Amino acid sequence: VTVATEVVALDSDGKRTGAAVAKIPDAGIQITPGGSTMTEGKTTVAHPKLWGPYPAQKPNRYVAVTTVRQAGQVVDAYETPFGIRTLKFDPNEGFFINGQHLKLIGVNRHQTWPFIGNAVPNGLHRRDAEQIKAMGVNWVRLSHYPHDPDFLDDLDELGLMALEEGPTWMNAGNPKWLDNLEKSFRSMIRRDRNHPCLIIWNACINHGGGNPALARAAAEEDPTRPRGQVDVPCVMDFQHGQVSGNGALTIEHTGHTFPAYRGQRERVGYHKNDWEGAQTSANRELDLARWHWEQTDAAYRKEDNSGQAVWCMYDYNSFHNSTDGKTFHGVCDLFRIPKYTFWWHQSELTSKPMAHIVRSDPGKLWVFSNCRQVRLSQDTGGGYQQLAVQDPDRGFVLHHPPFHFAVSPQAIAFKAEGLMDGTVKAVAEWKQPGKPAALTLEADRPVITADGADLSRVIVTAVDENGTAVDGCEMPVSFAIEGLGQLIGDNPAKLRDGKMIVLAQSAFVPGTMTVRATAEGLSPASVQVATVAPPEGVDLPKNLSLKQPTRSSRVVFPPASNVKEQPWLEFKTQTNVLRDTWIESNPIMIPGEIKEAAIEIRGGQYRIYTGAWTDQPGHVISGDAVYVRVKSPAWQNNTAWAELTIGKLKTRFEVGTARGQ
Repeated sequence: VTVATEVVALDSDGKRTGAAVAKIPDAGIQITPGGSTMTEGKTTVAHPKLWGPYPAQKPNRYVAVTTVRQAGQVVDAYETPFGIRTLKFDPNEGFFINGQHLKLIGVNRHQTWPFIGNAVPNGLHRRDAEQIKAMGVNWVRLSHYPHDPDFLDDLDELGLMALEEGPTWMNAGNPKWLDNLEKSFRSMIRRDRNHPCLIIWNACINHGGGNPALARAAAEEDPTRPRGQVDVPCVMDFQHGQVSGNGALTIEHTGHTFPAYRGQRERVGYHKNDWEGAQTSANRELDLARWHWEQTDAAYRKEDNSGQAVWCMYDYNSFHNSTDGKTFHGVCDLFRIPKYTFWWHQSELTSKPMAHIVRSDPGKLWVFSNCRQVRLSQDTGGGYQQLAVQDPDRGFVLHHPPFHFAVSPQAIAFKAEGLMDGTVKAVAEWKQPGKPAALTLEADRPVITADGADLSRVIVTAVDENGTAVDGCEMPVSFAIEGLGQLIGDNPAKLRDGKMIVLAQSAFVPGTMTVRATAEGLSPASVQVATVAPPEGVDLPKNLSLKQPTRSSRVVFPPASNVKEQPWLEFKTQTNVLRDTWIESNPIMIPGEIKEAAIEIRGGQYRIYTGAWTDQPGHVISGDAVYVRVKSPAWQNNTAWAELTIGKLKTRFEVGTARGQ
């Protein structure tokens, strides 16, 4: 056979731009049936367009197209996207890319999502990458394992740099464990070494320091990149305000030492009288942003520090250093909803004019903006009146320090105008919310792929009669879906500081999904998500029906009058189960006529799953199913129960523990 490779430039959409810019000459080789061999070739790309972090540089990319021919006929081909750039970590001056000095300001990222764990479609990986990019950071530490290669593709395209490390955490194991780790590490490097976004392999056991076997593996598999803990100190600076030198890359700061959940602050009351007489407020969410800007300021001052990364971008589930299995270390919460510190990072690290207002307590207000000045107006009941025009706070070497204002405790609204040379470039408003009056829904991916896996994050918000978000609202919201798809998430779900999400997943047939949200006493909301056909080459189920059952926000109500004669409306009692254990019931599938019917569940916990549909009793096809999850008693020989009522029909699920367990 002959093996040939051509190098072609790619445009910003990943499409080839024209003829090859370089070629590796054909290599004729002999391969025995079932055998393998290795061939090497070299070429030069003249005057290459370099890959770099946008906007300082552009993420220019190429693709190497390798073709195998036998007797002149193409029998195989493979495409390898890549980028060309130079990297340097200097112990005195820090990090350089393509010869330009750059302070690395980044975040750590766990790739898990709520409700679905690691089963994340590329569309949500892309949303993470876009959100990280929108915040303005220039690199990501992939914590603490090889992330989905789709995410690395997104980083390549967006011009975000990354550090990658093997799947370890805290403690080293026995020799077999270490051998498996080295094999995994080598496999990771071979899989990912052509991604230009990756600037360093961290040859370490997380929190456990460098590892000689991993350092050797990195040098053998990819001598073009530096190795963390060997060539570059990769440290964790959790002592606030102190930053490591000697060219160190700080891979974690703040997180564990200052957790703060979204909404952890003195909340604005429904009436201004709620604040009269207040002198101070406990605004930990704002203090988290303060810790981040103080640590960033310290990193700027340390010339021999290569950069740092916040621990971490998103809250996450963990058994370590957590509250009820949840950690609150993120710039955003678990549901990808920003905390105050997201807006501070954006003001510090982006160039597009922006402004964001934080009312920290009755007499104080902060504005995060990348404009030179901010003009603040306040409304104490008679309309906006200009309060002040200010420069950023002093004492920082930050690019865009925050703006701090003293304001009237009686103010009910503020308007901040970001000024550049006296011209308004950005406007932000803050209004004291009234009582919750309605819900709003927003699909952050209004168009997804009809491949049975793609997801859109649908955000529900409680607002007052003027459309102002009511941050403190924590009432339950119920979701329903109509069309070709299903919902994933808690349903009903309790709002957290006025917001919550549910995931809308596509079916296999293109169409439209309508997601609806309702809450007692509030005006409902709906939003549509369109699903389009997947690109060619995507595997779909065989013999797929052209039509799928549509969803309804109402309940199917069985025509039968005698419930006891309908076994499909009965939960099967579970006996002799382990104590203090979650037990899930069999599904309740209800065929029949669609009518309005109230659903009530008492006792235990429950979930209403979408994803099962029935055309006759006991026959599940797709659509909705009701399950009940009951936690068995913590003592022996006792019973826990849940009761389901749909209209006038009622059934009960019981879970009993055995003696002696």
